[in-house]
Amino acid sequence: MDRSELAKGRRLLMQQGYLLIPIFVLLYFLVIERVSVNNSAFYSITILLVIALFAHRFKESMGRSLVFAAILLGIAYTFHYVVKLLNLGLYNLNDLFGTSFFSSETIRWKDQIAPMVLIGILVALFCAWSEKIQG
Repeated sequence: MDRSELAKGRRLLMQQGYLLIPIFVLLYFLVIERVSVNNSAFYSITILLVIALFAHRFKESMGRSLVFAAILLGIAYTFHYVVKLLNLGLYNLNDLFGTSFFSSETIRWKDQIAPMVLIGILVALFCAWSEKIQG
């Protein structure tokens, strides 16, 4: 392999290496965390969507994208508590109606969604920052 080809490969990896992150997330949850295939794929798709959403936005307008990213991250963290309160309210409806229809986890929310959103935003931000430095 020629040295010029090796340099092109490094440059390509620096520019579009963030596309490998969802594969690493999938392997991490499958092999290390031993999560089910469905949940692992869900986390991988979540981080893929966040990276795809922000990778080019950060290159165009950093300020607006940071505000949008902060709002999305706030929603992801807040939604965790909203779902817990909704589940508590639904569970208490059982006593009101004298049934056992609702469980304590009627609506399920995965705790790892907010960290996946944060990781996706940071990867996209790093990608945009490294491209600005290089060229």
